[in-house]
Amino acid sequence: MEKSDELRESLKETDWAWIAGMVDGEGCISLQRGYTKQWVWYKPRLAVTNTDQAAMEFIAKALGANTRKRKPVRPHYRPIVDVEVGSRKTLLSILPKLIPYLRIKRRQAELLLRTVRLPRGSSDEKCAVWMEFDRLITECGQKRAEQTIRRGNPEPSQRMK
Repeated sequence: MEKSDELRESLKETDWAWIAGMVDGEGCISLQRGYTKQWVWYKPRLAVTNTDQAAMEFIAKALGANTRKRKPVRPHYRPIVDVEVGSRKTLLSILPKLIPYLRIKRRQAELLLRTVRLPRGSSDEKCAVWMEFDRLITECGQKRAEQTIRRGNPEPSQRMK
């Protein structure tokens, strides 16, 4: 058993709930799309970004990932720390523990878990899951845009005028 696997097994339910809250509020669950002239591929991805170094190091250790520091956006801001998990094996072990505690990104996590559980070569099934994921992301974006408009904020195209 790897060191990160041992740590994952020793985490309390409250730790998983806290990490899920960070994923809900500061994270991204996605399928990164890439393509060549002949192929389209998707890479599963769970990422969390924050400026709290200690919190991000805990999340990285718990998820079996590394941290990456970025320069602050402004000189007086703190550095930004990213944690990203893209390994199917790791996602298979952590998503079932996070899903019960996710509120906002639960559906994305369930779809990502379905994707990483599919055997290699099951392209029709994967295509169906990817299409559902794309639909979900599009719906989320439309809802956010509608909420912004209802609050009286202009659409991005109108802000430039």
